[in-house]
Amino acid sequence: MSVGIKVSANLGNLIPYLDISYDSEDTTKASYTKEAGTDGNDTEQAGTNYSSSMRIGGGINFMLGSHIKGGFSAGSITGRDDWNENYISGSLSLGF
Repeated sequence: MSVGIKVSANLGNLIPYLDISYDSEDTTKASYTKEAGTDGNDTEQAGTNYSSSMRIGGGINFMLGSHIKGGFSAGSITGRDDWNENYISGSLSLGF
């Protein structure tokens, strides 16, 4: 389940936005309880059970004339016990 909100503003050729969501999941429970064999790494004794996380991000979309448009976004996913994520992405589109 995911519950969130995305807020944006139309400022002509620029459209900034903010995206916040809370994600909860109970279907990705680990399917193993211990390692099948020994590999010398004793820290992998059990699977991690993911339960919930928080995603906060934002960005801006732009349009320069009628032929160039694009945008970029950045954000973070936190609250998980197996990993956290920071991301940056962008796009550029040229039309002829």
